[in-house]
Amino acid sequence: MDFGCGNIEDCGKYILNKKDFYLGFDIHKESLEYAKKKYKSKKVNFAEKIPNKKFDIIIISEVLEHLDKPEEILFQLKNKLKKDGLILGSIPNGYGLTEIEKFIIHKFFIYDFLKILYSFFKKKKLKIITYLSIMNQVISNFLHYQDLKR
Repeated sequence: MDFGCGNIEDCGKYILNKKDFYLGFDIHKESLEYAKKKYKSKKVNFAEKIPNKKFDIIIISEVLEHLDKPEEILFQLKNKLKKDGLILGSIPNGYGLTEIEKFIIHKFFIYDFLKILYSFFKKKKLKIITYLSIMNQVISNFLHYQDLKR
């Protein structure tokens, strides 16, 4: 069981295979609906309630930090394991690339700033030119970056 699977794009999709059954659990209905549509299979299921059964492996990836009482949840999940079952978990340490990015975005309100900036330029009918937009234009005109470097 993948506890707190969300839309399974972060962890669950990497463990899907043709041999093993996968059960994703989450309380966010929209994420589960997305996952059900995208990963529809006889061996892939999703639930909003934890079934009354035992599991070989329970995955709890990047979820504990969102819970009010993570120790209680871990104890409940331990009771859902088979005799030699295993809980595999991870929590963010604050140093990963996406964690630094999220910190900067939330700390400095980057998205809010970009929305304001975009609306300003949209009204003024200005175009923002970036390195990426230039390179896309170059590639679309069949020029190669290596030729430009020479």
